[in-house]
Amino acid sequence: MILKKNKYRRTQIVKLSLLLILLIFWVKGYSQKLNNDVYLFQDNWVTSFNMGYSQFYGDASNKGYFQKFSGELGFSTGISGRKMLSPAFGVGMNLQYVGLKSTKLVNGIGEAVNFELTGGSFDINTNGYVDLNTLFWGFKENRTFSIYATLGLGFAFWNTTLYDYDTGFVYKSGLSYGGIKYKSSGLIVPIGVGVNIKVAPNWTINVEGNLRTVLNDYQDIWSDGFAYDQSFVTTVGVSYYINYKFKAKVKTCGCDRKPSKPLEPKSSYNYTQKTPENFSSIKYTGPVQPPAKPKAVAKPVTKAVADAHTTKGIVYRVQILAKRTRLPDINLFKKKYGLTDDIHENFQNGVYRYSVGYFRNYHDALRYSNVVRSKGVFDAFVVVYKNNVRISLTSELKK
Repeated sequence: MILKKNKYRRTQIVKLSLLLILLIFWVKGYSQKLNNDVYLFQDNWVTSFNMGYSQFYGDASNKGYFQKFSGELGFSTGISGRKMLSPAFGVGMNLQYVGLKSTKLVNGIGEAVNFELTGGSFDINTNGYVDLNTLFWGFKENRTFSIYATLGLGFAFWNTTLYDYDTGFVYKSGLSYGGIKYKSSGLIVPIGVGVNIKVAPNWTINVEGNLRTVLNDYQDIWSDGFAYDQSFVTTVGVSYYINYKFKAKVKTCGCDRKPSKPLEPKSSYNYTQKTPENFSSIKYTGPVQPPAKPKAVAKPVTKAVADAHTTKGIVYRVQILAKRTRLPDINLFKKKYGLTDDIHENFQNGVYRYSVGYFRNYHDALRYSNVVRSKGVFDAFVVVYKNNVRISLTSELKK
């Protein structure tokens, strides 16, 4: 029976490990699809600290969530670090201490018993993070409330003691009883759901409920009906965002509305009146005017008129590509998309950025970005440079 149970647990561990690996790779690929800009390793990090209470559920437990408030709450605290791959997805690590406290007054067959579990657990885990609001409704920089979910896999260490007050016997983790070795460590799977409340540009308060499942039955030194020992942790924490550079994408206007037809002027003359028979009309012939020459229509200026290395002041361009390595031949890119404008190259913060166009206001550059997108460069967007150094495109610069 024990061999079958261990084999089942090993199978579950392998499945969970593969699931977490696939989740991380999927998150990385999907986040790149959502976010087209290039960020450095030190950008878009989040650090968190939390405190709260824990409740143990296992063989050494009888009570439900609200019943455990009468003397069966443990202390819990932890720290986390997370790298955001996009506004919706992140991958990080968590260190968490969980206090374990529980009582059992009735055993599995209804007999009265008197057991108490005390101790603590410490675990380290890698987890994936999903901002559900951003995933389903898009990224908004001014959003103050969001719901998130986490899924992780890690390793836990615990030191627990089980007291049998009826017999006076004391059981300790890490020892053998009845031929069973009650281990003091094992794999753990934390699954959490929480809310973020933004209180400052780089600060949020978060409230989270996290179910931490140990993938063995040894934490409470009691091997009976529960296949896994679990702790439910409720915490309140604070998070600080480091070099958070994600920006909401600017929605562009299609500008394909047809101009309204002007109203024809009404004349006060009654054209239905008849001319008297004795009315003599005089035909006036003025001087012959030469035919007017058609006026030349000015074409919009779309070609860059200054080299990137000599441009000064505020300049708007349309970025078409960003890479950590330099393009070996810019002409190949121009030929691929049929671009006729000069492509400017700018190296800044370890990234090569390539852009086209030269504009003195945002709206001309925005219109030109639609032209570039129509050629197949779907990631094209407006950027702004000051003395050949890229700066943030603020709302003031969009006026």
